[in-house]
Amino acid sequence: ASTDGERGEQLDHAVQGITAFCDAMNSPVTVLIENVAGFSKDPQWLVELVERIGPKRVGLIADFGNFDGDIYAGMELLLPHTTSICTKSWEFDAQGNETTIDFERMLEIIKRSAFCGTIAIEYVGQEPIDGVRVLLVSCGAEEVCQGGIYGFLADHRDELPLDRTKVLNLDTIGSTQRGVL
Repeated sequence: ASTDGERGEQLDHAVQGITAFCDAMNSPVTVLIENVAGFSKDPQWLVELVERIGPKRVGLIADFGNFDGDIYAGMELLLPHTTSICTKSWEFDAQGNETTIDFERMLEIIKRSAFCGTIAIEYVGQEPIDGVRVLLVSCGAEEVCQGGIYGFLADHRDELPLDRTKVLNLDTIGSTQRGVL
């Protein structure tokens, strides 16, 4: 969904390719598509993609920070087809509120919907957050239910103090963009 070309032509290509992928999988697994780049940042384009392929075959990962246009209206359009949500935050004010996205408004939109799924938290700011110290980073894949961290916890659960252990899920591993923790 991030290639150049005319909107309708790219939609046709995406439908054809993702449908072929679903057919080749021959599995009850649902393919999830995230609004990341190109036409996938257009909520109406993504909804049409899901409807043409079939909502039982594909679903969406809706990322707060990856919309073109009105992010709140975009979230409302995507929610009926969304299995997983990725919040995105860049900077916080003195009260701990994200300064780019109105999280309270966004969460009200989600609560009013029929959404029932995972909400992942993603910090993409340039500076570490005061008071947060990372002792362990275990890479998994958000889109496949944090497989890496599940494996780590299965092996080390008894060694970790429950009152002080937090899990941080990293996204964009392998990206060309640097993220600071």
